[in-house]
This record gives sequence, structure tokens and C-alpha cells, in this order.
Amino acid sequence: MSRKFWTELFLLCLLFLVANFIWSPSDPGFTLSRPHPYLILVLVVAARHGIGASLIACAFAISQLLALSQAGDHPLQISSVFDRPWNFIIATWIVLGASVGAASDAKDRERDSLLEELEFLKKEFADTKKRTELFESENIELRRKVFGENETLNTVYAMARQLTTLTGQELFEASLELVERFVGATHSSIFLLDKQRLNFEQI
Repeated sequence: MSRKFWTELFLLCLLFLVANFIWSPSDPGFTLSRPHPYLILVLVVAARHGIGASLIACAFAISQLLALSQAGDHPLQISSVFDRPWNFIIATWIVLGASVGAASDAKDRERDSLLEELEFLKKEFADTKKRTELFESENIELRRKVFGENETLNTVYAMARQLTTLTGQELFEASLELVERFVGATHSSIFLLDKQRLNFEQI
């Protein structure tokens, strides 16, 4: 059990002890009260901490009942819890506490299951988001490449058409410009073969 459980159980026992001496000082342990107030203690603990905690709360309630009753006119012994009416009263604590505790445990299990499912869905969402971002990035890159290549081809095609109208030096200059733009070069030159001298001359 957690530290929180023990702290709450101690405070509840202390609260009922104080309430006993304020509202019923002549009846330590509420031995004459019906229904017995300690049922509230058991049910509160059961609702907050489950079936195991409810059984521990029953044990503490019985211990406090036996201890406080020694100071009153109706002291109880350990054997008294097995006699009527205390066997029925304590059985009521146990049964009701266990029922509420079981319901609390079932609620906690359902909550834990939902939390696990939520964490799984969060992880799946994060993975899906990453994949989507990756696909979008690849799509943008692909579109950039496709449109970039299309633009380059259009430029080359337009310049190639212009070459058909040029002659001489203009043709050579336009050809160099076309090559530079197509391959991304910064400098280019054209060399012509001089068949008589058997060498190349730069234009």
C-alpha cells in the first residue's frame, strides 16, 4: 500500500476518535450506535484505494473499536466480534467494503487500460505525423525536381530553336550559352580543327 493510503487511514481513524469524544463521550468506540459510524471509514477507504485497502481498514476499525470500548460501560473482548450483534456488524463492514473496493479496482483497471490505449494512440499519431511530414517533404522535392527539369528542357528547347536562325559567330556564342545553362558551367569555349595545320584553334 502507498504512503498516501496509510496517511489517509490514520487521519480517518483520528477524525472518528475526535468525533467520538465530541458527540458521544459516554460511549467510547460508538458501541451503542446503529448503524455503526466506522462503516463510513471502511467505505471511504474502499472507494479510494480498493478491496485490499478496505480489508485493512476493517482491521483498523475493529482494533480501534476494541481499544476504545475498554474505557466505556460496554467493554468488548476479541471473542465479542464473533458474537451477535458484532459478528453481523463487522461482516457488514467487510462485505460492503469489499463490494465498493472491487468496484473501485475495476474502475482503476479500466482507467489504466484507457490510459494505455491513449498512449498507444498518441504514439501512433506521432509516427503517422512523422511519416506524413516525410512524404510531404519528398513530394515537394520531387515536384521541385520535375518542374525544375521541365523548366530547363523548355529553356533548352527555346534556345535550340533560336540557333536555327543564327549563323557564324552568333551561332557559336549562342551555342556556348546554351551549353553553359544546360550543364551549369561558368566558362565554355569552342575549338575548330585546322585541317592544314592539324591543330585546334579557339574561336
